[in-house]
Amino acid sequence: MNTRRAIILITSLLLTLCVTIAFLLFLQDFLRTAILDPVITGYYTIRWYALRVPELWLWSIITLVPALFLLRAYLRVFTGAVRQPHSRVLLVPQKDDLDILAELVGRAHHHVFSRLRLTGELAALAIRMIAWKEGVSLEEARLRFESGDWCEKPIVRQFFDCYKLRYERRRGRNFGEQLEQTISFLEDYQRRV
Repeated sequence: MNTRRAIILITSLLLTLCVTIAFLLFLQDFLRTAILDPVITGYYTIRWYALRVPELWLWSIITLVPALFLLRAYLRVFTGAVRQPHSRVLLVPQKDDLDILAELVGRAHHHVFSRLRLTGELAALAIRMIAWKEGVSLEEARLRFESGDWCEKPIVRQFFDCYKLRYERRRGRNFGEQLEQTISFLEDYQRRV
């Protein structure tokens, strides 16, 4: 536990203790008259009316309400009632691949999931570029990508080796440098295509 969390925890415990002592010592009458008395009175009132209702009605309500919910669920699922799809109007324009990548780059320095997703997106892009450059299928391009012989830069191979480095802490520190090198390599690779 770091220092900040410990300070927040201790402060919240002290604040709770102070409020509890204030209610018990100084605001005891207010607590009783404003909160406890209405709650207790409401409980006894509801109990009094519930005891006056005939037992047949109570058992009928207890069994009929769940039965109605089950019947409704049965009719919805087993009769094949098809709902008409709602037409939705998108007020926000759709994001394209570049917008998604730019958003991931912005979050990648702080979030491991964004780093992994960005690495996956760039790996898919690299596989498509290999397939296009060499005129092979995507499966063959994926095999070539996984073997690592398509790239001569070790820092780019290390960047795409995310499965081995997935949970290491040091990955976030040098991620920006690896990302810049990888993107510049992919741009050069695309120009050669």
